[in-house]
Amino acid sequence: MGYYSQFDIETKPMMDEETEKKAVIDLWKIYDPKNEYRYQEILNSEAGNSKSTFWYFCMEPMKWYEMKEDMTALSKLYPDYLFKVNRNGEESCDFSDDYFKNGRHQHCVGTLTYEKPDLNYLYGGEKHE
Repeated sequence: MGYYSQFDIETKPMMDEETEKKAVIDLWKIYDPKNEYRYQEILNSEAGNSKSTFWYFCMEPMKWYEMKEDMTALSKLYPDYLFKVNRNGEESCDFSDDYFKNGRHQHCVGTLTYEKPDLNYLYGGEKHE
């Protein structure tokens, strides 16, 4: 079984198409070294596709238990880039952003916040805008 999450990967600065394609192949080699089919699929993908090449890596919800270790390793290969991994889990309110730069990692848990109600208005006073 396991727990599935949807991932999205961005870089700052944005990678050019060839660098991103190489980075995704490197990520596949880290994530699943025996799956050479995926490398060829990425290499053969059409240039100029409107989707990010990272989209090919995480287009489906997946079980990626070693995300921190994998992305830390990838960030060491591309030290000039900041990687942001957005994760949305199966459970509601299970979301986070993880940042990676040259082997360093920071995990930022998502939170929900609500506006405070206008109690003065609710108890009969004037509405505040």
